[in-house]
Amino acid sequence: MSYRKHHVKSKIKKLKPKKSILKNKWFWLLILALIIVCGILYSLLFSKFLSVNNIIISGNKDINKEDILSIAENNINRNLFSIASWHVLSKSIFLVNIENVKNVIKEKYPKIEGVVVKKKLFQTLNINVKEREAIVIFCNKVEQSLENCYFVDKEGIAFEELKDLQNDYIIITKETMDEKVSLKDQVIRKDVIDAILKTQKTLKDNYGVDVKEVLIQNQSRLDIKTSEKWQIYLTTDFNLDMQITKLNLLLKEEITEEVRKKLQYIDLRFKDRAYYK
Repeated sequence: MSYRKHHVKSKIKKLKPKKSILKNKWFWLLILALIIVCGILYSLLFSKFLSVNNIIISGNKDINKEDILSIAENNINRNLFSIASWHVLSKSIFLVNIENVKNVIKEKYPKIEGVVVKKKLFQTLNINVKEREAIVIFCNKVEQSLENCYFVDKEGIAFEELKDLQNDYIIITKETMDEKVSLKDQVIRKDVIDAILKTQKTLKDNYGVDVKEVLIQNQSRLDIKTSEKWQIYLTTDFNLDMQITKLNLLLKEEITEEVRKKLQYIDLRFKDRAYYK
């Protein structure tokens, strides 16, 4: 009898309904946490308050601001995921890839030397560009004619091809130049640019003479043609300041303005000597 009673009780216990999960407080706490997390993620990714809607461009001079703006706008949308032809995009300021925006702008415009991109909460992107400044013109010399000319900056970088020569700039050519020039190539070494500019400043400030053309004969020799038709031969193999000092001494003490009318060249390539004719 006791066995039957125990057996019946166990069956009744099994038939007793289980407590619903909907009445479990931990279940609702988990649901609440998920809702909060989803709400935060949605706000971070899709809220208009956190989406980039103001892009400020500064520093540009020759490059159109609208062109830079267009590139930036095309690169702030982040594709979160795709299903077939359906794309989920976000313009959240937190997802903007600053390095990518910088690289795309610099790749598009060789004239741009540097780009600084900064996020300004909550909806603004500041883009400051620094354009290269033309210092000299570099040309290929083919049978006494100048072809394929480029603006070159202080680092010797070719950044813009020219259709017509401009007389306001020093024209630089090389004795042997058969390789193809691409924009952003360094076509002239920086130390050569520095030597030319230093010579130009000395002549212009002290004697009213301009540098018009420079022929790079080899890795070190520079043949500089002045506005008075005579030439200066320099080398980058040893101290440029010493060569400039010798040039000043000659022009002040021996080569007067009257003598310069018949002058052909001044050769400064030797450490302890200088020649002129």
